[in-house]
Amino acid sequence: MDVVVPRRIRRTHGEAFKRSVISACREPCTSDAGLALANGLNANEVHRSMRERGIVQLTSVPVRRIAIADEARKGVRDRRG
Repeated sequence: MDVVVPRRIRRTHGEAFKRSVISACREPCTSDAGLALANGLNANEVHRSMRERGIVQLTSVPVRRIAIADEARKGVRDRRG
């Protein structure tokens, strides 16, 4: 008895679909990985598409938030004595 192993089929996505996912990733306060999963993609695929188009990924943590956290830590130290 011969065993037939099905071949894996590589999915391809159209350019319009890729552009829509990338534009959604560029919106503020969005998770690239979350959007990728919601659209049935791997986050690495989305990041590669962004790199290929020369799109720079923004950091997910705003600089202002870091400054506020540092000030809060200083306040905690001051209260401890």
